Amino acid sequence: MKLEEVVYANLLRIAQADGNIAASEATMLERYRVALGVTRRSADELADVRDLPCPSELTESRTERMHIIEMMIRIAHADGQLTLRERRWLERLAVSLEIGPIELANILVRAVGEKSLRRSIFVSRGIGAIVVCGLLLVVWIVQSGLHHSFDERLNGATETTTRRETELLGRIEKLEADLLEADSARAERDAEKVRETRRAMKRSEASLAARLQQLEAQRARTPASAQKSKAAQTNANAVIADLRRELAQVRSINAVFQDIEREFARSVLLIYSRYELVKGRHRVRRWTKGTGFFISRTGYIVTAKHVVQNWLFSAEALRMKQQGYRLDTSRYLLAAWPAGKIVKQEDNHLDLDTAFHTLNNSLRVFKLAPDKMVLTDRRLSDGSRYTGRFHALDHHDIAILEAEVHGEVTPAMLAPNGHRMSKLDPVMVLGFPGSISVRESRRAETAPSLGEIRKIEDSIFVTAPIVPGNSGGPLIDSRGYVIGIASASYGASTVGGCIPIRHAISLLPVSVLRQLRRRR
Repeated sequence: MKLEEVVYANLLRIAQADGNIAASEATMLERYRVALGVTRRSADELADVRDLPCPSELTESRTERMHIIEMMIRIAHADGQLTLRERRWLERLAVSLEIGPIELANILVRAVGEKSLRRSIFVSRGIGAIVVCGLLLVVWIVQSGLHHSFDERLNGATETTTRRETELLGRIEKLEADLLEADSARAERDAEKVRETRRAMKRSEASLAARLQQLEAQRARTPASAQKSKAAQTNANAVIADLRRELAQVRSINAVFQDIEREFARSVLLIYSRYELVKGRHRVRRWTKGTGFFISRTGYIVTAKHVVQNWLFSAEALRMKQQGYRLDTSRYLLAAWPAGKIVKQEDNHLDLDTAFHTLNNSLRVFKLAPDKMVLTDRRLSDGSRYTGRFHALDHHDIAILEAEVHGEVTPAMLAPNGHRMSKLDPVMVLGFPGSISVRESRRAETAPSLGEIRKIEDSIFVTAPIVPGNSGGPLIDSRGYVIGIASASYGASTVGGCIPIRHAISLLPVSVLRQLRRRR
């Protein structure tokens, strides 16, 4: 099925979402049918098709996906209102097209604004016609000899208005002068107190920042072959973490996390996986993006399993496998770009020369957490429901990758044993949400989000947004420790679920565990 036919079929579905197709929706549907090149016969046949492929399966172009969601919104709002069922349909389609909730909200406002603007133009034209008629009437009155009395009344009204404005301005100026005179002394005293407090905070911040920089530089200069004793290394990490906590008390939490984000930029990677499902001659390509981070100097990477093996988690993929499709393992691609590397070439194709990937064996899956399949019901992108055995989104959603690195890399600093976490502790989720930063610069640039710990159970629940592309990325506290792995979001991304880092440590080889013990 062609992309144009799939798009038209989805336009038809959302027009029917509220039970009937309004005249304005039918008119716009006909325009889109002609523009997309869909024949009337094909349009009639598409009305009866139930199992439609998702538009994201037929195009990798970000621009085309944005156009598709804009077309859907225009159809839904053609009758002047957006029902709850239509909005839910749009939200589900946006997720399948990898369009975040903020982008969807912006597109919705823009589409509604365009319709309001057209109404405003229509109303403005009507008002303009009335004004012109009124002016013609005034001209006729003037030509009839009544303009003298009209001018006298107008001048009298103008003089009265001017006099009142002058009186009001005088009263306002007097009140302002009285207030300034009464408060000037107190304002000056308060301002001096604020300036003194800021100077003290700056002095304290500069002293702590210099000490922290000195310790981190000293640790970076220590060669790997000259590792300190476990007790000394643990003490050094604890001193740096304590300094960060003290620094957080005199600086804004944003500034603290800005420093941590710059340090972690050398450890985070953009993860991309692509696979194909085959049935006879028909092939469907699907892809997933996420985040990973180095956990050792020798190239071991932690990420989410649903980024690496998405076919175990995707409702569309599981339904297709039930319909007879199979996974073509020979066409599987897994790639990882360190932050700052070029991801796409100028022609919008992936630049694998800058990545670790499976095609040249510079990247491989080292170990996966055991599969845990659960029977559940999920909604598909076309709005229908599918019941099947999906992989659980719990602490089994972990994958360990191994990259062929040249020289040592900078691993993330993991939380030590017994590290305490509490509700309302500030945290940062670091990764590539929706790969938003790749669009303009074509580079893998991290996009952090801040929040707080909401509760701690077998998972860590946070208020920091976790959206597609964040999965597998590190959850970092204000002391610079990785305490968890971003995994899922709940309630339209208002709550993020993260896996405690201890579950990933249990999957690592013995050699890496020894490195971690020395560093922790």
